[in-house]
Amino acid sequence: MTTLGAPTLFPIPPDGAFPITLSRAWLTDVQRTRSGKEVRLALRERAARRLEYKATLAESVEIAQFLALWLAAAELLRFYVPIWPEDTDTTAFPDDHTIVCDTTDREFIAGEKAIIWWNETTYEVVTIDSVAADHLTTVDAVEGDWSTYLPAPLLVAPVMEAWLSPPTREQRTPMVEHVSLVFDEELPGVAGVDPTVGGPVAPTLPSLGLEVYDTQGTGLAGRRYFTVRAFVVDVDGQRVRAPGFTWSVVATGTLPLTDPSVKVCYPNNEQEFHIEYDGGADDHFDVTCASGVLTETVSVGG
Repeated sequence: MTTLGAPTLFPIPPDGAFPITLSRAWLTDVQRTRSGKEVRLALRERAARRLEYKATLAESVEIAQFLALWLAAAELLRFYVPIWPEDTDTTAFPDDHTIVCDTTDREFIAGEKAIIWWNETTYEVVTIDSVAADHLTTVDAVEGDWSTYLPAPLLVAPVMEAWLSPPTREQRTPMVEHVSLVFDEELPGVAGVDPTVGGPVAPTLPSLGLEVYDTQGTGLAGRRYFTVRAFVVDVDGQRVRAPGFTWSVVATGTLPLTDPSVKVCYPNNEQEFHIEYDGGADDHFDVTCASGVLTETVSVGG
């Protein structure tokens, strides 16, 4: 099992005695036109999915490996997970690239994954090439001799790349029999519509944000005091752990100032950059912050 590189399949299916929940979350950016009308721009190509279910932890090597990883986890774990509420029976494999099944109202998506499932140890993950109402085609040839399993029930289901939430305090015990699992889909990027060109915009990568706090007359001897807070947000606008920050400042004007200072604050390695100076109307700073490949500059003062 892996959590940081290419994900592997999460091999534990839901316990049919408990409900399974599949929900979706949309993300939009609300803007206003000059006429005052509200415009909502999609920030995702489609809704992100969340899968929640209970699993029974029977004795097996696969479950023992998962438990050792999950019970020690302090952060999210990354897996491929079948979307179990959308599984369907497959009835034939007419060639090495075709899976006959009913895809109606199921989120089989070209370019994403599907799974052929017999049980926890016998399955195959494939990449979908095309989707029709009554069959799927795969990018690569199906490796398993799955026709030999028919006519017994053989399932095929969409697969999503998702993050598994770490266990709660109550779940951190090796004696637990049933566990509640929550998987949040990891979308490859976000996309929207640019109303000025009427077309899609490029996926948005994680970004670096800077917030400026201006407090006049509270520094040493009534000096002006600025704080610039840096943080990194993911494609959904959520603040995430940053690898670290570096700062630089260019001053314009006559600016006697105390040495700028930096301190780590808040979760996720967010930082604050402090500037205190005798500022005039024409005095300002260009503060540049970098985190990995991300850079951002903000002007303060004046």
